[in-house]
Amino acid sequence: MIMAVAMLLGVAGCEKDSPVVKSGLSGEWKLVSWNNTTPQAFDIYMEFFSDGKFNLYQKLATSTYRHLTGTFDSKGDVLTGKYDDGADFADKYSIALEGDVLTLTSTTNPASVSVYKRTTIPDEVRNSPQTKASAEEVVRPL
Repeated sequence: MIMAVAMLLGVAGCEKDSPVVKSGLSGEWKLVSWNNTTPQAFDIYMEFFSDGKFNLYQKLATSTYRHLTGTFDSKGDVLTGKYDDGADFADKYSIALEGDVLTLTSTTNPASVSVYKRTTIPDEVRNSPQTKASAEEVVRPL
């Protein structure tokens, strides 16, 4: 009986901590369109892992990429998450996956539509000199 209770508690604990990751979402992505416009002044790469963690590389008004990390969940085709500094994503996003194209549409502001294409994140992005910024200076695209 003790063994059965221990196994039940172990399974329940795993389910609570396990993020839901939509099939096909894991991988590397590059922003190709934001609100129907090709980004000119900024560049963003995202990497989603099957364990619910992510890497985000963004170049906004600088010559280097900032590397942000955190956790996410995609339960019910809605993307939510939290950065490792404790800040939640700015919004919740509905997820549409069609082949190698990922579309994230904000749920509280339908005008915000980000389209990503599956790609390999270049080594020069991953190895770009990192600039540290205060929380106020970091722009979070999610």
